Amino acid sequence: MHGRNNPLPPVVLALRRGCCTRVERDDGTARFEVRGRHFKGVLDEDGNAIGEGEERADPWIVLEPVARAIAVVEELEDGEQLFTRTLYRYAKGTCMPRTGLSSDAAVERIRAFTAWANQLATTHDRPHELIPPDPDGAVALRRFRRTIAWFIYRQPGGRIALAVQYGHAATAMSESYAGRSQADMLEVLDQEKGLALAETLTEAGERIAAGERVSGPAADRYRAAAAEFSDRYAGTYLGKRELRALVANPRLQVYEDPKAFLTCNHDAFTALCNPDRDRPRDGGRSTPDHSRCHPACANISRTDSQITALRAEVARIDTDADAGLDPYPIAAREQQRKAHLTDIIRRHDARQPGTDDPKEPR
Repeated sequence: MHGRNNPLPPVVLALRRGCCTRVERDDGTARFEVRGRHFKGVLDEDGNAIGEGEERADPWIVLEPVARAIAVVEELEDGEQLFTRTLYRYAKGTCMPRTGLSSDAAVERIRAFTAWANQLATTHDRPHELIPPDPDGAVALRRFRRTIAWFIYRQPGGRIALAVQYGHAATAMSESYAGRSQADMLEVLDQEKGLALAETLTEAGERIAAGERVSGPAADRYRAAAAEFSDRYAGTYLGKRELRALVANPRLQVYEDPKAFLTCNHDAFTALCNPDRDRPRDGGRSTPDHSRCHPACANISRTDSQITALRAEVARIDTDADAGLDPYPIAAREQQRKAHLTDIIRRHDARQPGTDDPKEPR
């Protein structure tokens, strides 16, 4: 989308009125699609870059706050182009109408908005709404992509979502992904993986130190990973080299899966989520497949916090059953699931700290 010396993605400057649409889906949910132009790798028949780009075949899928932000800009702008210099009220009398917004001007708008918002918060005596100084310096547009990556990567399946969203892939097929793989985005993915691991292991160590119990066949590995991370990395600066070492350490591959109410202590060669684990070429899958999590996997551990979430899920099943609104097949399946979840809770509660049997069937 853009190189290191061009911090503002051209795709943003090229957005036009009506680019964002709400799509109602058959399952009753809705999602927001943004359509626009892309520029990277757009060449003419002679291999020369086409400056104006071309319409992107697939839309970007965005969250509702993004859709609302686009709607606000559409209210503020008079023309077809969304981001122009005239969007800034003090520039309306000095700029040619609807001249495209430059990167420097956009950064200045962010600085001016921050100052205005803080002044307003101070005037109304609302210190909790002040925008604090950023420890990494001024907010620049080149940081937006990294911020989005931070949020997406930390969701189950986020690695693939990032690949789709940015047109890059950090998977085995990445280097042949229609020539669209780019080193800086792959670097961002690797860094986000390392930061996510560090965040997970830091929280794990804090909860264990506070007395939280752990159960499941991989409970010992979970505790050992938290202890090793604390010994080697706690309180230190995690630069690129340290993050690469963290990601490469097979003992520290700990991934939370809130939807399955468990933690995966990933071992590529025993992970039941990988159907090709016995094949030499595919045995090294580096991350779990949350969509294929198997309850009998030896990589599973569960903490008191996850058991609390399980109790809430059981309570929800009971509430739905009392309401009597589910069709019989769904209600029966939910009761089967409740029995399974209740058994997990019972076995976890029967454990004492440090007595987990890694051979216990799940």
